[in-house]
Amino acid sequence: MLTLKDFIQKPKKVFSLKSTFSEALESMNIDKLSHLPVIDEGVFLGNLSLNDAETYPLDDEIVNSRSLFEVFFARENSFWFELIEIFAKNETNIIPVLSNENIFIGFYLLDDVVQFFKETPFLKENGTTIIVEKNLYQYSISEISQIFEINNSKIFGIIISEIIDQNIQIVIKATSVNINEIIQSLRRYEYNIVSEHIEDHFLSDLKDRSDYLDKYLNV
Repeated sequence: MLTLKDFIQKPKKVFSLKSTFSEALESMNIDKLSHLPVIDEGVFLGNLSLNDAETYPLDDEIVNSRSLFEVFFARENSFWFELIEIFAKNETNIIPVLSNENIFIGFYLLDDVVQFFKETPFLKENGTTIIVEKNLYQYSISEISQIFEINNSKIFGIIISEIIDQNIQIVIKATSVNINEIIQSLRRYEYNIVSEHIEDHFLSDLKDRSDYLDKYLNV
C-alpha cells in the first residue's frame, strides 16, 4: 500500500540563485507549476512564484528576486491534511519537502496529494455524510463524536468546511447506522442539519403535514 512519502518527487533540475528567469519560466511553464523551489548547495532558500518570475528580464539571475521568495515547505513526516492546508494558504500546486536538517529532499504536487486523499477512508469507505451547522463558540467535536458513538455509528472523519460570521459548518463521514436517531440527537443539541437525508423522519413528517395542509386549503 502506498504511503504519502511515496508521492515525494525528485526534481529534474535544481534551481539556484544563479539560475536565470528564462530557465525558471521554462520549467514552470512546461510542468505547469505555480512556484519553483530555489536551492543553495542542498539548502532550501524559498519559493519563486510564477507571477514574480514573469516581471524580470529573462537573462537576469534569480538572485535579483530573493526578497520576494515565499517560504513554505513540508517535512518528510507531514500528514496529508497539513499538506492540503499549505497548498490552500499559499495558493500553490507544489510544496518543497525538507528533512529535519532543512535539506531539500524533493516536492509534493497538489494532484498527487489529492489522489492520496481520495484513498483515505473519509472518501473511499461507504457511509453517510452529514453536514451540520452551529455557532462557532458552541459546537463541540467530542459532543458530536459521542452522539454518533451512542448510536453505534463509527466516524471516518470530521472536517470543518466553512466558517461564516459566527457560524461553522462541520462535515461528518460515518457508517450508515441509525442515521435518523443521530440526526434527531444532533437537533436536540441545537445543531442545524444542513444536508438532506431520506432517513430524516422529521423532514418527512413536515412534508406530509405540508402536503396535507395544501390539500386541505385547496378543498
